Amino acid sequence: MKMALINSTLLLQQWVEAFNRGDSTCAQQLCAPNAVLEEIGTERALHKEEIPALFQAWRSAFPDAICTVTKAVASRNHIAAEIVWRGTHLGEFMGKSATHRKMMVQAALFLTAEGNAIKHLKHYVDIAGMMKQLERSTT
Repeated sequence: MKMALINSTLLLQQWVEAFNRGDSTCAQQLCAPNAVLEEIGTERALHKEEIPALFQAWRSAFPDAICTVTKAVASRNHIAAEIVWRGTHLGEFMGKSATHRKMMVQAALFLTAEGNAIKHLKHYVDIAGMMKQLERSTT
């Protein structure tokens, strides 16, 4: 297995673990100085120094959020993964007050490694599907 392939796989694993712990400092340390993180469903493009605010926004809305990688394919310094997000909506998110409803959202994440760091991370998350779950009537 080539070193770049190992790095991209390890970086994905470490990124997911950092989020699951709510450890934005670790997530920042995984990124190259010029890293770009794109969140397609929310139309955000962020830089390394914006990671704490990103983690805080998600953790405020879904304090028990957990990411699980269900499939991953790596090639050279790239990895593509299918992921599932689960959590309970306990805080404001995109203008919507807490509903106390559980959500499960599928997403895809594409990571490019540069050496031992994340150079680019593109996250396609189904925000529309998530919002639909939060709107769902409990009656």
